Order: sequence, then C-alpha cells, then structure tokens
Amino acid sequence: MINIVGYARESTLDQAHNGFNMADQVRRITKFCKLEYGDQEYNLTIKKEEGCSGKNLERPEIQKILEQMERHEIDIIVVYCLDRLTRSLKDLNELLIKFDSCSVSLVSLSNNIDTSNPMGRFFVNIIVLIAQWELDTLKDRTLRGIEESARQGNYSKGMVPIGYHRRDDDHHQLEIVPEEAKIVRYIFTEIAADRESNYTIAKKFREQNVLNKAWVESTVGALVKNKLYYGCFEFLGVNKPEFIEPIVTREIWDKANEINNSKKYDRHPYLYRNKCYCTGCQKQLLQVSTLKKKSGKVYLYYKCPECKRTISEKAITDLADDSFNMMVKATYCNAELASLQNKYRRTSSELNRLVYDSVHNVVNHQYAKKEADRMKEELSNLRLQINDIGENTSRQYFIGLNYESQQKIIEEKVERIDVTFIGKNVTVKYYEEFEKLLEGGKKNEKEL
Repeated sequence: MINIVGYARESTLDQAHNGFNMADQVRRITKFCKLEYGDQEYNLTIKKEEGCSGKNLERPEIQKILEQMERHEIDIIVVYCLDRLTRSLKDLNELLIKFDSCSVSLVSLSNNIDTSNPMGRFFVNIIVLIAQWELDTLKDRTLRGIEESARQGNYSKGMVPIGYHRRDDDHHQLEIVPEEAKIVRYIFTEIAADRESNYTIAKKFREQNVLNKAWVESTVGALVKNKLYYGCFEFLGVNKPEFIEPIVTREIWDKANEINNSKKYDRHPYLYRNKCYCTGCQKQLLQVSTLKKKSGKVYLYYKCPECKRTISEKAITDLADDSFNMMVKATYCNAELASLQNKYRRTSSELNRLVYDSVHNVVNHQYAKKEADRMKEELSNLRLQINDIGENTSRQYFIGLNYESQQKIIEEKVERIDVTFIGKNVTVKYYEEFEKLLEGGKKNEKEL
C-alpha cells in the first residue's frame, strides 16, 4: 500500500483567478494519482489549508504532515506547485532535508518534479540553488540601497524607535518626539545610575500604562541597546555615526549598557534557561517573553538568534514529557529501589549457589530444600516491594512537581535540550553520570 498525501493551499480568495483555487488543486492532484498509481494499491489523503500564507510553516495541516512523516505514515507528498508548499527558500530547503531523512518523495505537478528519481532530485537542487542566488542578489542590492540611503542621511529601517517619529515633510527623516524622549532619558538615567533595572522599569510602565504599550523586560533591554539614541545609525553592516540628533549622550548610553551587561535581568522563571539549542543552526536559544495586555499574563518562549524561530516553554514541556517523567521516576526512587535490587541480586545468587551445592552433594538435601524455600519467599517479597516502588513513582509526573523541584531536576540532570522547529521535536540529553544511572536502572529491570 502506497500512502500518498496531497497538499492544497489557498491563501486568498483572488487565487481563484490565477489557477491556484482549492478545487482545481484537489482535482489535479486526484487525477494525477489515479493516472500515475492507478495500477497499484494506494491510499490518497488530501490536506487542505485555507486562508494560510506560505511565508512560513506555522500551518496546522503542514504540521500534521510533518508529524505523520516522523511516524513513517507517508510515502509520497503531492502538490500542484512548490509555492503551495512554501514560499520560503529556507523552509523549502529544510523540508527537502526532512523528506529525505523520512524517506518521503515529493511530487510537484506544475514544476514536473518527482524526487523519487535522480532527475527529480537534480531539478529540485537546481531550483534551490537558483532561488538562493536570487535571494543573495536581492540581499546585496538591499544592502547597497541601505548604504546609499544612509549616506544621504535617510532612515532606512522600517520601525521607528520610541522617542522619534518620521517627519511630515520627509518620511526618510526622523525627528525627536519630546514627550517620548523624556521617557527614554528616564530609562537610561535610572539604569546608568543602577537605581532601577529593565524588570522594575517594565513593571512600573506596565502598571502606569505608559505610552499605552505592553512593556516587558526584553522591550526595555532592546531599547537600551539601540545606538540611535546617541545618534548612530546601525543596520545590516551599515554604521553611520552622528546620523541624527541624539536623545542621550554617548557616555550615558555606554554606562547603561555596561550596567545591563553585568547583570542577568530577565527575572521570569524560565525552566530551561541556557539549556535549549536549535538543531538547524546549532545556536543556543534565547529566552524571550510576551505579555497579553488584557489578561496581564506573561508567556515564555525560546528563540533561535539565527533562524528567528520560536517555541513556547509549554510546548517543550509537552514534547519532552516522557523524558522528564523518566527523570522524576529515577530521581525519587533511586536510593530505595537500588537497595532492594541489590538485595534481590544477592539473594538470587545465594539461591543459585545453594542449588549447585545440593546437586553436587556439598550440602544436606533437606537443609538445602528448607533454605531454598526461605530464599524463594524472600525473593517474592522483594519483587513485590520493587514493583510497588515502580508503580508509586510512575505516578509522579514532571508536570505535577512544583517549580523549584522541576528547576532542580533540570539543572542537575539535563545537559542540553535540542529543539527541531520543523516538525516540532525535542531531544533531551542528560549529563553523563545520570545517563549511566538510567542505563543501570534499565539493566536492573531486565535482570529482574
């Protein structure tokens, strides 16, 4: 049985006029499968994604497909054209690697690509190379444009930082907003004097609803790092000092950043602080947070500084559930369980020696039988105790522990947590000493 998944995506209603409407994609995919695989036994499932952009892979049906691939439930994926799958070169490249590792073939009808054969893989590689060349060329042109625009004194970034706004007569130029500039100066002054921190300022501004913004610790930290506040424009390698009228002096900017760099300001209780890494970029993930203004609830995330992808702390906990539960079991039953297991092995060894001595007439048969019965009863009781501990500790779940206990286990047992963003997968790597302890526990369970 060949398991085929057809993927159709329609982001806007006007796609009905350019050949990408949902019904047409489904019809073409179905017709192709019937013609191509009609003489074989196959199962076709159509996944429809309506109203979703192809700029990233954060789409429900794509995520389901990736999960199915991990379980090896898909042999072939069929799309009408590659941009239905994704419009991102980076995502396409990562998907192709994922398809290859899961032994899944990709068929694109309009591009006449089938990666199940060498020619199809060759054309896909050519497409990726051409797209990469176009992307690099675009980046180079963009950078040259930014450089030239900066030389002319224009502000080339999209967002304008707090304290400035675009001039009405020339949107390429910025000017100071007095009311906002006061807030910026307050932030720099308080941090440079070490009277307040990113955290306390964000908390105060949030409570006072300053500028009607959702202030969080990372917002204040990013503001303090912005060189524009002492007049320097810096973007994509372009560095232009004395670019604009400064809000603070270079001295106070340096002092505030010196204070910030000397402290760890993010006070949110991240469970996996400095433990998470991106499997694609091999970069350590940063801790970031968002605030829901209506509820006042803070959500914790981990972000790759290279590929900019994020994953919530809750998602990591859910994905690593089995690994963390195993840590809890090993942590809270080790001492007693190890003692009982050692006693079980010693008694079992003594029983084996007694049987051997009895067979070879080294000991009295009547005495041997009496001792053997006693040892068998002792082994039976030990096994019951060991099983009771196993059952009790198996009910202790990581998510049921308080934060301090969770943090202690993660800090002591986990060396790193590797996060795969495409397909959403988490791999927990323990410290070597704990890994050996787990292996020993598994070996003991097998022996018993």
